[in-house]
Amino acid sequence: MTIMANGAFGGNYPNERDNSPAGWQRSRLAPDIDWKYHHIISWKTLRDTWQGLLMCQSWKALAFYVKALGIDDVAMVNRLMSGALSYQDQAELFSRLSWPQWNIVEGPADRDDEGGSDVDLFTHGLIGTEPGRMAAIATLYRAMAGFLAHFSERAMEASRESNRNQLVSQYDPQAGRPAQVGPAIDLLTAALRGMFPYSAETFISYREAMWKTTLAGRVHQKFAQVWLRTPRFKKSDGAPYTPPVHFVRQENLVCCPGCSHKFNPDTALSGGASGLKRCPKCGKNVYAKSHAFKDPQFT
Repeated sequence: MTIMANGAFGGNYPNERDNSPAGWQRSRLAPDIDWKYHHIISWKTLRDTWQGLLMCQSWKALAFYVKALGIDDVAMVNRLMSGALSYQDQAELFSRLSWPQWNIVEGPADRDDEGGSDVDLFTHGLIGTEPGRMAAIATLYRAMAGFLAHFSERAMEASRESNRNQLVSQYDPQAGRPAQVGPAIDLLTAALRGMFPYSAETFISYREAMWKTTLAGRVHQKFAQVWLRTPRFKKSDGAPYTPPVHFVRQENLVCCPGCSHKFNPDTALSGGASGLKRCPKCGKNVYAKSHAFKDPQFT
């Protein structure tokens, strides 16, 4: 358990989020790829915002946070205020805080555009209420970032670390309100209220229109369920897929180890021995049997 009875983070892994909910079903492709549930707002931001609101004793904002997570339970907030969360409260809060469904997009694990930011908004391929949902999440992220700018990230982590492997919190989670943080709390409270219409929505399952291939995969010619090379992706930017510059046919092409020239051995001159072909560019004899070296950049 990572959330204690008083709302503080602790346990064996006080910085880590919960495992993804066991009941969530992943998409399937043929051949299949590695999947990941991508957070739009990072776990770090969600976690630190919770911890900061506790430090400020901002009970209205915390009540809105709990409701935005899909928990409409005033009694739970009262138990939080008195430091008496039940075990069931702790488990539910930890799971919902780690994986708010409105904050999750299912997609390929092999991405070229992941990392380097605490927010991962999607703009293309959205349907229904999803554009409004993304706009509300963008507003919420800005409010969270403005709120957390008043805190020391290192001090917050040190507080969590003091609870590692502890059954009782070693610090007072309701102490340490920064000065001049009031306006930021007001903006955050309003942004959390803006998530209420989406609190019951499920995560966005994989949708092809939301993603763009950056490196095409290669499927085994004999075993159609096997990748010879898995594809890579990034978020869609609305532009059609264009092959990279090295996207050429591989059949019968070999690479000369001397000059790196790629050529078709069927049309090259013989090198004088079985399996040898003369490179048309540098004249070097190249072993060109069917298992000869092929440029790994070729598709």
